[in-house]
Amino acid sequence: MYDQDQIIYKKAKNRVITRLIISWILLCLYFIGAFSVLNLDFLKTTNNLNTVIIVLAISQLCLYGFIFLLLSFGKKIFRVLYWLVFILTLCLFYVPIQFAMQDMAHILTYASMLGFMLIKTMFLVQLGSYLKHNKWSRIFFDLTIDVYEDEMEDTIEQPVIRVKQVKKKPVRQPEPEYIYEEEEEVEEKEPYTQPQVSIRLGIGIYASLMVFPILIQIFSNYFASYDLQTVFATQDMFMLCIFTALVWTVPVFYLYYDHPYAKRIVLICAILEVFCILFYAPKFIGYYVDKDPEYPLRVFILFILVDAIRYGVLFYCLKPLLHIESPTHIDEDDEN
Repeated sequence: MYDQDQIIYKKAKNRVITRLIISWILLCLYFIGAFSVLNLDFLKTTNNLNTVIIVLAISQLCLYGFIFLLLSFGKKIFRVLYWLVFILTLCLFYVPIQFAMQDMAHILTYASMLGFMLIKTMFLVQLGSYLKHNKWSRIFFDLTIDVYEDEMEDTIEQPVIRVKQVKKKPVRQPEPEYIYEEEEEVEEKEPYTQPQVSIRLGIGIYASLMVFPILIQIFSNYFASYDLQTVFATQDMFMLCIFTALVWTVPVFYLYYDHPYAKRIVLICAILEVFCILFYAPKFIGYYVDKDPEYPLRVFILFILVDAIRYGVLFYCLKPLLHIESPTHIDEDDEN
């Protein structure tokens, strides 16, 4: 039994360390992607802000690299240290806010920076939850192998019965044959849980925040004006994505912690999205009904199509929530 426990512990250690390495690589990709987006033409990032972003990125990568190295030793105290560092990084939200207060002309850039910081915060929260609640993390840090003993038993393979088909010769009066076929059990997919929907939603909204504005920038020729001097609604699309990311961050946390009011929060956010569309519609229509329209008709059609795809991604991420019953946290006397 001791040898088996050692094997399980080594397996847990390898899984946790692999997760930490992948997480650090994802942080590197995150900072590279955020820096690239913030330096797009329509954001107009200043040289001073670029310097601050690079310094903060390098310092955070070094800090979390050191924390991940300590976590690889499997000591509980390092999990506490991880959350202390996480709280320290939350204080960095003050940086874009301070810049915005001094330079309101580049408010879009600082709002984008806040959006990227929300993405990083959500990622770090999920990683911290993994280090605390995942079964392999509990084995590695808490040495609670016996809790998961039943889950790690080898599954018994069911015997496979092969039936050989034989061609029957024609007979005058064949006797009726009754073939009893065993009903095959169709394995139904397990329904999604609210935390799983939270991860889908987080990936969807934060990916949209980066993908759709970049797509319009890449295919700017299709959104250009008649004189090819301006690109239609580049900032509008980015602001719509920022609004969606900020609004739906709240239900992401409610769903992740399986809160009983999570569905109500989702409904409120959906209503806010409808109000956002109604608020933006007059401005959008004003571009087209102008006496001297600056953009061709195809620009407006493509913009509506791209925005519809964006909302389609949002609905696809939330679709499993329709089949999930809200948890009712009722206090029951289980001890009696």
